[in-house]
Amino acid sequence: MRTNILIFLSLGVFICQAQEKKPSFEKVIEYYLFKSTSDRLFDTKENHAYIYSMGISFNTNGLIDTLYFSDRIDPEVRDIFMLDSRKVKLFKSITIPFKEYANKIVVLTFYHYNSKDGMLDYSSGLLKQLEKLYPIINSSKPIVLYQPIVHGFIKHIN
Repeated sequence: MRTNILIFLSLGVFICQAQEKKPSFEKVIEYYLFKSTSDRLFDTKENHAYIYSMGISFNTNGLIDTLYFSDRIDPEVRDIFMLDSRKVKLFKSITIPFKEYANKIVVLTFYHYNSKDGMLDYSSGLLKQLEKLYPIINSSKPIVLYQPIVHGFIKHIN
């Protein structure tokens, strides 16, 4: 009987510990990023890629309070990745605190390419996107440059 109680308590502690593990910052960002991306991404021309960045400001609790986008970003990129109030609203709804970024701004760079393509066509506008990559951030918060997030996608087959 005593062994059964000990096993039951150990199992309870194990389950509680498993439930407390939160998803990684990158996984959460990728999930919400693609939740607010147009299906037009999958209609991208052959050998074409997109690059853009986004600043994410966190409050004292580690929750997202502001997003920053470059105001010079290519309109097609802005439209496909919904770099506007729709993404701001969605990202502000994230309730997972990232205390490691509390009172900081994290700048992320995203690179999307068709994973079936064997090369990159620079006439696609990628170099012009690089010129307009980063948002202007006027804030006294420390800025963290996060590693680039690279995402290969596959075109829809009709």
